This record gives sequence, C-alpha cells and structure tokens, in this order.
Amino acid sequence: MKKLRMLTMAMVVLMAMAVVVPSTFGRQGPTIAEIVVASSEAEEPQFTLLRAALETAGLVDVFNGNRQFTVFAPTDAAFLALGEETLNAVLADTELLTNILTYHVTTGNRGSQSVVNARQIRMFNGDFAFPSIQGGNAFINDSQIIITDIQASNGTIHVIDAVLLPPAGE
Repeated sequence: MKKLRMLTMAMVVLMAMAVVVPSTFGRQGPTIAEIVVASSEAEEPQFTLLRAALETAGLVDVFNGNRQFTVFAPTDAAFLALGEETLNAVLADTELLTNILTYHVTTGNRGSQSVVNARQIRMFNGDFAFPSIQGGNAFINDSQIIITDIQASNGTIHVIDAVLLPPAGE
C-alpha cells in the first residue's frame, strides 16, 4: 500500500509538471515553486502545507527564479506529524519557520547520487544535514527520501517523509 501511495504521489507530481506552462521565456519546464503549487492543487495534494509555509515565510519567489537549488520537500503528512500545536507555533514564528525551511534547501542542482554520496551537505541556513543509506533506503538526517530527482528548471526536488529540524542551539 505504501509503494502504491508513493507511486501515486510521483504520478501526481509528474502530471503536474507536464501541465504547468513556464512563465519565463526560454526556461525549460516549471520551477520548484510551480511544481509545489501544482502538487498542492492536485486531486491528492501532497504539498499544501509546504506551499503555505513558503508563502508565510515569503520564500515563493526565491524558488521561482533561475538560481539552482536542491529542495528536500516534506509532504503534508510530514508536517502533520509535528502535531497541530507545534505546527501552528512554527507557522506563527516567521524567523523560526524561515530557519526550518532553509534547512530543507541546499544550493546547486544535486541529484540523488550526489546527495547519498555526500558525507554532509551544507544547507541554505548554514547548518549541515547528513545523508545516509539505511536498510537500502536513502535518508537525510532521520527523514527518508521517498521520491528522488524531480527535475525543475531551477533545480531538483527530493520528497521526504519528515520535517528536517535544524540543530538545536544554533
């Protein structure tokens, strides 16, 4: 059942990518932000909370530009696993929300092989995340990477099953 759900989610993202029309002349395919928006509006949305968080933090335009990023995108289920009280508190604190969101991003276009072969990855907020392979599955910190290599015109999205939290005390 889990594999079917992951396959369904991958198909929704791929279909969303196929129907989004590029808004910038000369750009090939949708941006990271356009993929997140399209997926949040799909029949079985996966990124409604990520979209809301990006909008609240004022980061949507960053992921609509030409700069290359790799985004580890938590699903709605990943955000909900934080608990309603925690999620609401994070969404209400723009500085904390921005720090958490930028801990899901690294500069450059990094495919799955580049990610899993790295000892550590410097995230956009300045902290490091740690990729690993456990039981044949790819992880970034304690979050499993459940879909890899969704290509955007400005980078790559890897879908993860838990929200990455920056190291405490930073």
